[in-house]
Amino acid sequence: MAIPRTFIVVLGLAITGCVESAEVDTSTAAEPEVLYFETVGIGQSGRLADTTEVVLRSADEWHVMRDSLRTVEPFRPVDFSQTMLLLAVLPQSSGGYRIQFESVEAVGDQILASYVVYAPAPDCLTLMALTLPYEVVAVRRAAGQVSFRRRVELESCSAD
Repeated sequence: MAIPRTFIVVLGLAITGCVESAEVDTSTAAEPEVLYFETVGIGQSGRLADTTEVVLRSADEWHVMRDSLRTVEPFRPVDFSQTMLLLAVLPQSSGGYRIQFESVEAVGDQILASYVVYAPAPDCLTLMALTLPYEVVAVRRAAGQVSFRRRVELESCSAD
């Protein structure tokens, strides 16, 4: 026995008409607090093989990571009683890449760290070797969960 098409349409309207639309109250959402951060070190090489986005809250954690990274200039000293470190590492199969944090924001007990991966545009000549671009930054110590947001931006090498 076939069910009439009109019955299905009416039934669908009746079911969807009974559902209340949910509204989100954004008036109580916390405004993001922009957190000051400073670079502790940047580099292009090391012994890490995987993409890494990590929060380092102790000197012991930092020493393990620091020994896996090579830097041209010495890393800046860190006071872990006041600060924690955010590290972004993105292994690449060629040169021309760099990482730069652009913002760190606190929203309630959550922290959002945003960084840019600057990648060479197709008009660039690059080193054909494994590289490990990274940046580590110090930010005010906090107990909340940290999330990382990555954005890729191409950098042209032409003079235009």
